[in-house]
Amino acid sequence: MKIGYIRVSCDEQNAIRQEVLMQELGVDEIYIDKASGKNTDKLQPLKCKDTY
Repeated sequence: MKIGYIRVSCDEQNAIRQEVLMQELGVDEIYIDKASGKNTDKLQPLKCKDTY
């Protein structure tokens, strides 16, 4: 199983191109974070880790 992680800095940024690339690479499960760089609480990588 391939797991992908996408992060964009703010709501104005769009993750669609990254999502399309992940799909082309055959990623099974994609986690997306939308948070500023000064926010150090990144929850999605923790969810990725808990998947295994």
